[in-house]
Amino acid sequence: MKEKALPEKEKSFSFYLLYSIGSIFINLLCVPLHEAGHAIIYMFQGYKVAFHFTKADPISGKETVLGSTGGVTVNILLALLFLFLFIKYKNILFYMFIAGNTLCSRVIGSIVAIFFMGRALEDETFFGKSVHINPVLIQAVILVITASIFVIATRMLMIQNTKRYSKYIIISTLIACIISLAVIAPLDARGL
Repeated sequence: MKEKALPEKEKSFSFYLLYSIGSIFINLLCVPLHEAGHAIIYMFQGYKVAFHFTKADPISGKETVLGSTGGVTVNILLALLFLFLFIKYKNILFYMFIAGNTLCSRVIGSIVAIFFMGRALEDETFFGKSVHINPVLIQAVILVITASIFVIATRMLMIQNTKRYSKYIIISTLIACIISLAVIAPLDARGL
């Protein structure tokens, strides 16, 4: 006779609270990682870089096409790395990094830029103008890539766990994302 799997033990309120706090921390960490992507490419190109929490620009003021792609490249590569780790090891910490590098760093920003502002974000705008491609099209492609990574990870989360647990994790992820963006927006506006 085949034994039935025992239902997963319900997580406590403190688990979801710690998950949310951890998500906020990782979401905030993804911002300087994005900027580090810009900075690394600019430094490889021989430029000195002014690096801040929400900005990494060449001191000379001369932006390059490669430098403008560094940030989103880091976000996508980190999201893919942690997606692989999440599928292989099923650790919820990896899901946090996927959400930070997709949902917090790129998906919501892309949606706001395209649908509410009618334009692309700054990096995509510079890149698009440099290579003569509509920046909104570039933004849409990045949105599809990052949203796909997030959807795949969320689907894996739902397959691996109970419906209630998955639902609470997704809600906690969204709340952490909104709080993170509320912290990042004023810093970005001040150029910090």
